[in-house]
Amino acid sequence: MELKFYDIFRFITVFLFLFTAFILIKLKRGNKLSNRLFAIFLFSKVFCFTDSLIFRFGANVAAWSPHVFNIGESFEFLLGPSLLLYSQSLAYRDFSLKIRHILHLFPFFFHLIFMSYKYHFHAVETKIQFLREGFLSSFEYNLNVISINLHFIIYSIAILIILNNYRKALKQYYSSIGKIQLSWLSLLVGGFIVLWSTSLINYLGMLAGNPSFFPKDLSIVMLFVFANMILYKGIVHHEIFGGIERPKLKAKPLISETICKRYIEKLKTFMKNEKPYLDPSLSLNNLAEQLSIPPRHLSQVINDSLNKNFFDLVSDYRINETKQMLKDPTNKKKTILEILYDAGFNSKSSFNFLFKKKVGITPSEFRKNSLQNGSV
Repeated sequence: MELKFYDIFRFITVFLFLFTAFILIKLKRGNKLSNRLFAIFLFSKVFCFTDSLIFRFGANVAAWSPHVFNIGESFEFLLGPSLLLYSQSLAYRDFSLKIRHILHLFPFFFHLIFMSYKYHFHAVETKIQFLREGFLSSFEYNLNVISINLHFIIYSIAILIILNNYRKALKQYYSSIGKIQLSWLSLLVGGFIVLWSTSLINYLGMLAGNPSFFPKDLSIVMLFVFANMILYKGIVHHEIFGGIERPKLKAKPLISETICKRYIEKLKTFMKNEKPYLDPSLSLNNLAEQLSIPPRHLSQVINDSLNKNFFDLVSDYRINETKQMLKDPTNKKKTILEILYDAGFNSKSSFNFLFKKKVGITPSEFRKNSLQNGSV
């Protein structure tokens, strides 16, 4: 079979995934469990992708060895579990594998047994005949594809729930959520959900009589680009493989209304006079230590009495601080970037989004209007 241009992307993509997986296994620093779980995910993707590569050159490979066909398909059932467990291990540093996690492997082993019975355990001559005529009935084929896509949908939803819950938990404990691990996890999950969705779209298109609804060449290029992004992130930002601290969510404590009011007053006075929010790395535990208030009590006060999470509370103070700086004529020579850093923000994109959301206009427009009106 003639080698086409996009086949080069196929081979390079397989190499990139393998190369990154081996780097993760050998990596000494960071969270070893996270690294190995992600390596399993990449190896599984290699098996899946190699399977399609083998079928691409089916006639040539079949004459050499029919045994290598249909090996990778079962590994579709390892992609979801490995990415789910990797997401949990990356988000929560105290995550560890438990006996119950073996349940995630059941679909993989069940499918492997099914494929072994239908194909792998047969003789060479029979396999060659299967490759020419097929070995699954129409019902078995559709059931197989539906199972793979249903598995993908279930795990995608589960991973998105984990990511969303973690993002919410971060806002309870940290004043800045622009952590590289969170952006990396969002990129990884979002990227592979898009890639997985293309196969689902193509299958639905085939059922509707349009098998080329999503061009396969485009899917290959997308996977190639994504493989390069994974490798780049792993080399340039190696800290994404280090794991991050799990916010400790404890049962809600009971504090009296009198103590609660005293804590609120103490909090407001401290925020006004000491301006701890100017520290971009401020966390709930840091602030609680400075106030000499138990962290869980401070969290309850902020959530229940002020109806905010910690992230929103600190952001409000930082936005107000920014507004005062922007209105001050003595800061005319300062860029907005310098001002946002002085106010405790550490991300320009996050600052612009929050400012527009809370003030209604951009920082540049606010500064221009304030200086024109002679505000100080």
